[in-house]
Amino acid sequence: RRMGYTVTTTTDPREALAIFTAQPAAIDAVLSDLSMPHLSGAALGRRMLDLRPDIPIVLFTGYSAELSPDEARAAGFRAVLNKPMSLAVLAESLHRVLPEPTTA
Repeated sequence: RRMGYTVTTTTDPREALAIFTAQPAAIDAVLSDLSMPHLSGAALGRRMLDLRPDIPIVLFTGYSAELSPDEARAAGFRAVLNKPMSLAVLAESLHRVLPEPTTA
């Protein structure tokens, strides 16, 4: 939000998938942790990419061995960021995958 984006949040990947499935065109990008209960970020992203192959997905991980950046890109993800990350790193990744936010 501090970077000017409208944000929808949830801590449950199943809820995130339901929100996305209900209105896939209303979501401009997805930011997800790779390790989550019930559904991994990689599995969540794959399901979202099945519905909308152009959706920019950025994954966060504290375990770099889980999914390499090359594997992530091959699967359709736009970036994998290692935690912890600075706001500047997150902002740079968002700027690469999204147009500049518009201010009202």
